[in-house]
Amino acid sequence: GGTAVMKVLAAGNDLGFQWLFGSEPVDLEDNRVSLSADGKTLTITQLTALDAGQYSCLVTAPGGFLHGGRHELN
Repeated sequence: GGTAVMKVLAAGNDLGFQWLFGSEPVDLEDNRVSLSADGKTLTITQLTALDAGQYSCLVTAPGGFLHGGRHELN
């Protein structure tokens, strides 16, 4: 029933952020899930056992991409 807040630190121009749960995109249609305006912070409220697992953020830029912001939620 708690809240998890996960952040990725990234700087640069034209960055994009996609949060993943395992290898799948986080379900942003779930009303318990929200992203900050800049996409760098993922918040999940009313946690359940089904939320446990690895979260990461795919950061994209004109020159490529990288995985960052890895978090393990137990």
